[in-house]
Amino acid sequence: MAPPSSAPPPPVSLDAFNTVLAQVGERLGTALGPLDAGGFVEIRCGDVRIGVNASSTHGTVQLVAPVMPLPSTPAPHFYRRLLELNFLSTGFGAFAVDTLRDTLYLRGMRPLQGLSSAVLHALLLGMAASTERMQSLLAEEFPDESGREL
Repeated sequence: MAPPSSAPPPPVSLDAFNTVLAQVGERLGTALGPLDAGGFVEIRCGDVRIGVNASSTHGTVQLVAPVMPLPSTPAPHFYRRLLELNFLSTGFGAFAVDTLRDTLYLRGMRPLQGLSSAVLHALLLGMAASTERMQSLLAEEFPDESGREL
């Protein structure tokens, strides 16, 4: 048996992903895409903004949604709570902390290969629902005193 290859996957066409985006837009009743030159597009699902970043080089799509500004003095119990909530409470997403923007995000990544419009649609709706749930829960537990908008 040959050892597993460590070579990166072959590039995936972003044109096909743009077609999937357009189909998802039809399901959502809005025009979506196409990706910009950097492979990014922002999508609104209800009140949630979801950044969609597709990489043909890595063959992945990443969904990123802002949850809340970081607390001005994040304590260990804040990060412990995020670890407790990761995956089991967030669906397919996991928390990501952006210290440059002082923002907490929910993010998820999937392979582009074989990603259908039905699957992407379900991922977007799931990400939006999880983000709204985490926004409510974390705002109650860690109120934002900064007044910053996301």
